[in-house]
Amino acid sequence: MGGSDEKENLVNLTAREHFICHRLLVQIHPDNNKLKFALWAMCNMKSKRQSRYVPSSRVYESIKIEVIKLISEKKKGVKLSEEHKRKTSETLKGRKRPQEVVDKIYKKRLESGWKHSDETRKKMTGRKLSDETRRKISEANIKRNSSPEFRKKLSDVSVHKRACIIDGVWYESIREASNQLGIKWDMVSDRIKSKSEKFKNWNYAE
Repeated sequence: MGGSDEKENLVNLTAREHFICHRLLVQIHPDNNKLKFALWAMCNMKSKRQSRYVPSSRVYESIKIEVIKLISEKKKGVKLSEEHKRKTSETLKGRKRPQEVVDKIYKKRLESGWKHSDETRKKMTGRKLSDETRRKISEANIKRNSSPEFRKKLSDVSVHKRACIIDGVWYESIREASNQLGIKWDMVSDRIKSKSEKFKNWNYAE
């Protein structure tokens, strides 16, 4: 480190040897964050002047975790300017999550009994919506409520509240059975609906 670019001070290295040297430098100088970012750049940036070594997934992950920690520590306590917030908001505006991601979030919230925090509820209470916002919400609800996927979700929600009897034990709801038996509620529902002899003692209470 810190040497000159004179010919006698330079060494020809393969892409792999170059990567190993940078990794060793990080280990020798653990407090030098610039070296860590340089190593991370080698893992991701392509160069027309030289070939790049592709590290194993394990090595790549360890370097990534280290860099994420550095970025996280750097951003701690940093207040974003209003201009930065505005630009971020404009960038994210109109961006939609894939439906499969939305479905996963919805399912996890159902399974965990997720609810808004008291603080969030207070913020939402009494908030006045513009006519334009109300119109958009109304249109979105109409479109959502008419979809077969949403109707199925509603059906699933009502199903997990039904009482059931499993192997002679009464449960007030599939949710309770799920918690007591340590399995997901949709699995409880599937076993109750199953025609397998193995689950003949899994039934709805009514």
